[in-house]
Amino acid sequence: MGTMVEASSGEIEEQDGPARRARPLRPRRSLPGGRAVVGGFLVAAAAVGLFASYLQATSRAAARFAVARVAIGAGQPVRASDVALAAVDLPATVAVHAFGNAGAVVGRVALAPIAAGELFQDGGLTAVGVGLSGRQVAVPVDASQVDGLALGGWVDVLVTVGQGTDSHTDVVASGARLLGVIRPKSTLGVSSTPVVQLDVADFGTVKALVQAAHDGALTLVPAPGSEG
Repeated sequence: MGTMVEASSGEIEEQDGPARRARPLRPRRSLPGGRAVVGGFLVAAAAVGLFASYLQATSRAAARFAVARVAIGAGQPVRASDVALAAVDLPATVAVHAFGNAGAVVGRVALAPIAAGELFQDGGLTAVGVGLSGRQVAVPVDASQVDGLALGGWVDVLVTVGQGTDSHTDVVASGARLLGVIRPKSTLGVSSTPVVQLDVADFGTVKALVQAAHDGALTLVPAPGSEG
């Protein structure tokens, strides 16, 4: 049987004949201190708070708003089959102009083209029970004439014929609604003339606008006090 010998290095050596085996002394493991326990608790609490904040943020996106199921053209009434509800996270300033009820947009008329998947907003639709005249016309105008004009707004249309002192300007249409602006793609670096789509009162105004666009240059003036 071997004998136990204490070495100078602090190890206990078991001597068994000529062969000796050293066994290191291992310190006894202590339990975590109070500060470590408190720190772990704070980390866990922070993780729980972060997860709760995430759930709260994602729950706000559960609000559902009316969107177009299919593309809707300007002047086209909205049908029930054209509307779907989708979960959208909107800022409050945008949500106030959107529709949380699909039935609220049915029967209104699109004042400008609405793409499939696009959010319905009150500025792009007529009021309930208000339609268009049913007389639409598209006429070319100078590009500068459409800058700053709001789709769905009312405009007066003037025509200027001639140049210099020989020119004269007349009113062609009063209270036309601007439904859309078509900007053809440029060809060989030359910008194409934009075309505006207008809703007017009668067919006589349609004829007058077409003739005016042929004879001179059209000017669109926002009608004062009008609402889109």
